[in-house]
Amino acid sequence: MAAANTHWYAIRTKPGYQRMASKWDAANEQYRLETMIERNLRKASVECFMPAFSIETKHHRTKQWMEKRFPMLVGYTFVHLPRMNFEEVRAIDGVMCLLKPVKDMPPVRFSIGDIKALRDAEDEAHQNFVARREQRIKREAAALNKVTRREVEEMFPANSIARIADGAPFEGMLARVLGPSSRGKVKAVIDTLNGFASVDIPLESLRQAS
Repeated sequence: MAAANTHWYAIRTKPGYQRMASKWDAANEQYRLETMIERNLRKASVECFMPAFSIETKHHRTKQWMEKRFPMLVGYTFVHLPRMNFEEVRAIDGVMCLLKPVKDMPPVRFSIGDIKALRDAEDEAHQNFVARREQRIKREAAALNKVTRREVEEMFPANSIARIADGAPFEGMLARVLGPSSRGKVKAVIDTLNGFASVDIPLESLRQAS
């Protein structure tokens, strides 16, 4: 089994096939964020791995937040082919070719260590996505005055550095957090042209500084 796991190869994906599939079976939640190439490979019983990251976007009509996946490696998807059935995979809709070092040479094989490193990067990206989503939910709750002082302190601890969001007063500037203020606001210090100023900033206008 361990030897079989080393049979990972990269395929060149045709343009457009790394978009999320437009339709999915609601009874199978695990396929909700599947891309077109992942779906085609799955239906052909080919195990695949497309390193991806997620972002949230707001629907222009319903105003509901939606999660969308995007490839970390645009144009590439990894496939597990212990039978080395390369020609069968080339025939799958969305597959352009298998990655080769030079023409007429066997496809490049990736080690399980290579795949693990990519999975680790994907896991880290997902953790960051979840953290950003939780921050967004708390900011929205703060706008409705539903966040406690303790939750504010957990989001932006005293002496931490935050960035003021675009569209807000002092946008783009860094602020040193002093602590919670009133009504979902954070008291912070910013460095202005006239010196340091202490201001109350709405929680929804703050972002964690990267």
